Amino acid sequence: MTCATSCPRGPAIPLTLVPQGPAVEVCFFSLDDHAASRLRDLGIREGAEIHIISNQQGMIVGIGASRIAIPADLAAGVFVEEMPQR
Repeated sequence: MTCATSCPRGPAIPLTLVPQGPAVEVCFFSLDDHAASRLRDLGIREGAEIHIISNQQGMIVGIGASRIAIPADLAAGVFVEEMPQR
Protein backbone atom coordinates (compact mmCIF):
# COMPACT_ATOMS: atom_id res chain seq x y z
CA MET A 1 0.00 0.00 0.00
CA THR A 2 1.29 3.45 -0.90
CA CYS A 3 0.65 5.83 1.96
CA ALA A 4 2.47 8.78 3.50
CA THR A 5 0.86 10.86 6.18
CA SER A 6 1.92 14.46 5.76
CA CYS A 7 1.97 17.38 3.35
CA PRO A 8 4.42 20.27 3.26
CA ARG A 9 1.84 23.02 3.86
CA GLY A 10 -0.59 21.40 6.26
CA PRO A 11 -3.18 18.66 6.60
CA ALA A 12 -4.25 16.64 3.60
CA ILE A 13 -7.84 15.83 2.71
CA PRO A 14 -9.31 13.21 0.40
CA LEU A 15 -9.85 14.42 -3.15
CA THR A 16 -13.56 13.59 -2.82
CA LEU A 17 -13.97 16.41 -0.28
CA VAL A 18 -12.67 19.15 -2.58
CA PRO A 19 -15.41 21.22 -4.24
CA GLN A 20 -15.41 22.09 -7.92
CA GLY A 21 -13.06 24.89 -8.85
CA PRO A 22 -9.89 25.09 -6.78
CA ALA A 23 -6.46 23.82 -7.72
CA VAL A 24 -4.93 21.32 -5.32
CA GLU A 25 -1.62 19.51 -5.05
CA VAL A 26 -1.49 15.73 -4.72
CA CYS A 27 0.31 14.80 -1.48
CA PHE A 28 0.01 11.05 -1.16
CA PHE A 29 -2.07 7.97 -1.92
CA SER A 30 -3.81 5.63 0.47
CA LEU A 31 -4.33 2.99 -2.22
CA ASP A 32 -2.89 -0.35 -3.18
CA ASP A 33 0.26 -0.16 -5.28
CA HIS A 34 -1.49 -1.11 -8.52
CA ALA A 35 -4.12 1.65 -8.21
CA ALA A 36 -1.52 4.25 -7.21
CA SER A 37 0.70 3.21 -10.12
CA ARG A 38 -2.19 3.52 -12.57
CA LEU A 39 -2.98 7.05 -11.36
CA ARG A 40 0.68 8.03 -11.65
CA ASP A 41 0.68 6.73 -15.24
CA LEU A 42 -2.23 9.11 -15.93
CA GLY A 43 -0.29 12.06 -14.47
CA ILE A 44 -1.92 12.10 -11.04
CA ARG A 45 1.21 11.81 -8.95
CA GLU A 46 2.66 13.29 -5.79
CA GLY A 47 3.38 16.98 -6.32
CA ALA A 48 1.05 17.30 -9.33
CA GLU A 49 -1.25 20.31 -9.52
CA ILE A 50 -4.77 19.27 -10.46
CA HIS A 51 -7.95 21.28 -10.95
CA ILE A 52 -11.34 19.98 -9.85
CA ILE A 53 -13.71 20.20 -12.82
CA SER A 54 -16.55 18.13 -11.37
CA ASN A 55 -17.18 16.44 -8.05
CA GLN A 56 -20.44 14.59 -8.67
CA GLN A 57 -20.67 10.79 -8.57
CA GLY A 58 -16.93 10.53 -9.09
CA MET A 59 -14.42 13.17 -10.04
CA ILE A 60 -13.29 14.85 -13.21
CA VAL A 61 -9.94 16.52 -12.76
CA GLY A 62 -7.79 18.59 -15.05
CA ILE A 63 -4.05 18.12 -15.33
CA GLY A 64 -2.59 20.55 -17.83
CA ALA A 65 -4.70 20.19 -20.98
CA SER A 66 -5.94 16.69 -20.00
CA ARG A 67 -9.21 15.79 -18.30
CA ILE A 68 -9.40 12.55 -16.33
CA ALA A 69 -12.42 10.84 -14.76
CA ILE A 70 -11.77 9.07 -11.47
CA PRO A 71 -14.35 6.86 -9.69
CA ALA A 72 -15.27 8.15 -6.22
CA ASP A 73 -13.90 5.08 -4.42
CA LEU A 74 -10.50 5.61 -6.06
CA ALA A 75 -10.55 9.39 -5.54
CA ALA A 76 -11.15 8.81 -1.82
CA GLY A 77 -7.63 7.37 -1.62
CA VAL A 78 -5.97 10.43 -3.19
CA PHE A 79 -4.99 12.96 -0.54
CA VAL A 80 -4.43 16.58 -1.52
CA GLU A 81 -3.77 20.01 -0.06
CA GLU A 82 -4.72 23.47 -1.22
CA MET A 83 -2.33 25.27 -3.51
CA PRO A 84 -0.96 28.56 -2.17
CA GLN A 85 -2.70 31.65 -3.53
CA ARG A 86 -0.88 33.18 -6.50
